[in-house]
Formats: sequence, structure tokens, C-alpha cells
Amino acid sequence: MSDAYRKMEERKAKGWLWTDTDEYFQLQSRAKGLCYDFNHLRPEERARRAEMLPEIFGSVGKDA
Repeated sequence: MSDAYRKMEERKAKGWLWTDTDEYFQLQSRAKGLCYDFNHLRPEERARRAEMLPEIFGSVGKDA
């Protein structure tokens, strides 16, 4: 993470005004793409869905 990104995350956490960084937009674009791919999987692709959940959320609990 860049210093600018960290500073904006700190500002958000404190409830201060903040602006998006290029790094944030890249992360957001990746997240949207993962969600799109997940939502367009066929119902029988359960194994791929299970693989994608940690990519989307970072971690998931048992039986998620």
C-alpha cells in the first residue's frame, strides 16, 4: 500500500474528509470484477464459488 492510500484510510477511519487515490480505484475495479465473475458462475460450479469467496472477502468462516 502506498503512503497516500494509508493516509486516506486513516482519514476515513477518523471520519475526516478524504479523496480516493488511484490505488483505491484499482482495488475497487478488481473487487467489482471478482463480484461480476462470481455472480456469473453457473450454479453447478460450486467448487469455483468456494474458491472465489476468500478472494472477494479476504477470509470466510467454515461452511460459508
